[in-house]
Amino acid sequence: MAHSDQVWLTELNERPNETLKKLYLEYRSPTINWLIKQFGLSDVDAEDVFQEMVFIFYKNVKDKKLLELNSKLSTYLNAIAKNLALKHKHKSKNVVLFSEDTLSFILSENTNELDTNEGKLNPRAKKILEKLHQMQDPCRSILYAFYFQGRSMSNIAEDLEYGNANVVKSQKYRCMKKLFALIHKT
Repeated sequence: MAHSDQVWLTELNERPNETLKKLYLEYRSPTINWLIKQFGLSDVDAEDVFQEMVFIFYKNVKDKKLLELNSKLSTYLNAIAKNLALKHKHKSKNVVLFSEDTLSFILSENTNELDTNEGKLNPRAKKILEKLHQMQDPCRSILYAFYFQGRSMSNIAEDLEYGNANVVKSQKYRCMKKLFALIHKT
């Protein structure tokens, strides 16, 4: 039985569970297929967008933000889905591959393997090592000495002729920021 579009709003207020089930049955497949085709979303992402779309529609009706449809329900739902899909696509372009803590962890976990067993590194560690090699001194020297040779800040300060360990620590922090930026640039 096809619903008139305005009836959806009334029924959603009167019998929300039953109406949401009907909404799912009628709109799930066409909306998910449209999201996959139109926005290139995966099945899982399209399903997530669909579920969020239904939630927003339900909330708008319950909060009395949507009292009357000025278009077909499918047009209204697709507008919500489109906005959610675009947000999702934008977020996925800005995904952070590594946090600075993750960089530190990967560097410290792979120190004993780096010189002799580069082929055995996981892809994340390989990428970090590649970017580290692209860095200029003093960053490359400080990070290599600290993470790969396990040297103390005091020892690095002495060898690289820095005033003290705190200066090296500050420089290491700036170098990690640079490494972080290099990794996320690609």
